[in-house]
Amino acid sequence: MFDTIIKSGQVFDGAGSPWFRADIGICGGKIVEIGRVRGEANRVIDASKLFVCPGFIDTHTHSDVMVFVNPQADNVVLQGVTTQMMGNCGMSAAPLRGKTMHPEGFIFVKQVQEYGITVDWRSFSEYLSKIERQGTAVNLASLVGHGTVRQAVVGNSARALTPDELEEIKRLIAESMEAGAYGLSVGLEYVPGKWASTEELIECAKIVAQYNGIYASHSRNRDAKAHLAVAEAIHIGEKARVPVLISHLTERFPAPDGGVRRGLAVM
Repeated sequence: MFDTIIKSGQVFDGAGSPWFRADIGICGGKIVEIGRVRGEANRVIDASKLFVCPGFIDTHTHSDVMVFVNPQADNVVLQGVTTQMMGNCGMSAAPLRGKTMHPEGFIFVKQVQEYGITVDWRSFSEYLSKIERQGTAVNLASLVGHGTVRQAVVGNSARALTPDELEEIKRLIAESMEAGAYGLSVGLEYVPGKWASTEELIECAKIVAQYNGIYASHSRNRDAKAHLAVAEAIHIGEKARVPVLISHLTERFPAPDGGVRRGLAVM
């Protein structure tokens, strides 16, 4: 006896294979049979004119605090998204301390104020625990934002870090990775990320490499120098020995035509 049978769908298995027509039997919230499924079910869904595929993974979202407003996440579930990656562009909801605890310093202050979200976490672990206690309809993963931790240590200061400040930032990144962050994101078009040197970012990315995380880069320039920003992200990944995800490969005016091709050529 199945809970649900999805009948005669055009199945895409996510492995790159051509689609095939099959039934899918589900019990206890898990797929237990794929093929010609025989037997009774509490619910039968006719998918003969539909596609059936694994849930989509959205690797770039900013749902960090909106998850507390809409835990059902129907805005993405109804599009087939079942996993979201948060904490992009150097902005994460944790860790919080120092300047990030003031309204003008918290990157998500507008959403928090508009929806009355209680910010009762400080560490990355406390933030993830709050999400788990509430529950959510989708799988969630989060990066730790370089801009968030830099702001926590030195605010928006437009300067190089002292050795002690860099060590404190690295400590906060390591603490967040141990709590469950999937990697480090940077937002190098924004304050305070734009003040970070390549060397600072390499040192931060080395911490992520120790935890088998990723380095997600909102690159430094998206104009005529965009290909140089791509090259910087790759250089950081090579020096830190960490996988690199370049968040945006789009150029802005006054970049000449052909910018995406230049960026891909650098890769």
